[in-house]
Amino acid sequence: MKRFLAVLTVLICSFVASTTASDVATVKDTTTIWTDDFSLPPLLCGDTSRADGETFTVGTRAPRRINRGLVDFSLTQFSGCTTVDSAVFRLYASFETEYVTNQFFVTAVTTPWNEQEATWCNATSGTTWTSQGGDWTATGESSVVIPSKHNGGNGPYNQWFEWDITTIAQNWISGVNSNYGLFVRQLDKPDIGKNQEIFFYSDDAASNPSLRPQLVITCNGTETCNGIDDDDDEVVDE
Repeated sequence: MKRFLAVLTVLICSFVASTTASDVATVKDTTTIWTDDFSLPPLLCGDTSRADGETFTVGTRAPRRINRGLVDFSLTQFSGCTTVDSAVFRLYASFETEYVTNQFFVTAVTTPWNEQEATWCNATSGTTWTSQGGDWTATGESSVVIPSKHNGGNGPYNQWFEWDITTIAQNWISGVNSNYGLFVRQLDKPDIGKNQEIFFYSDDAASNPSLRPQLVITCNGTETCNGIDDDDDEVVDE
């Protein structure tokens, strides 16, 4: 009996395979910076008393306070990433106070800051912001409108909100900009008679750790396997 075994040309790994992976960056720090008098410059610098709270605050508070949020993430798990397909920044709104529908902006911070030391005037205890109220770039800025749930009243919100920050994340990954985290700010609508604030869960949300700030990044890479060609055709007779 003859058995013909044909060993054909083998092309070992002359292909490019696309691999896509999503991961959630680790949130490191969150804090609220604030000033107590937006109408009479120079603005007061506030303090860092809410750096370790369960929530951080964005919005305005009677009579004259403006609150802005800072959020920082570690990107160490994305060291092999070259191209960012998408990056989604997520915050969980826990509560609103006398809030009316408003627009919330997320931008990349351009000055390094310290969670325990940042104020309206200072990024750290030894570094002032270039501009009072924080330094950011408009490149890649994202915004969403957050509606009021209680028609200007107070009450729980309990909802996730998302911002597309793909351009910001790509600039971090590519080294175009340093990763100093994100600014969260409201389109300021000062009302000396109202507290127009949203409270978001922070990195210190011990009671609800799954509701801490999230940054979901999807990276698309390529891997090429180079092999050898085996062009021998073999016939075996038995």
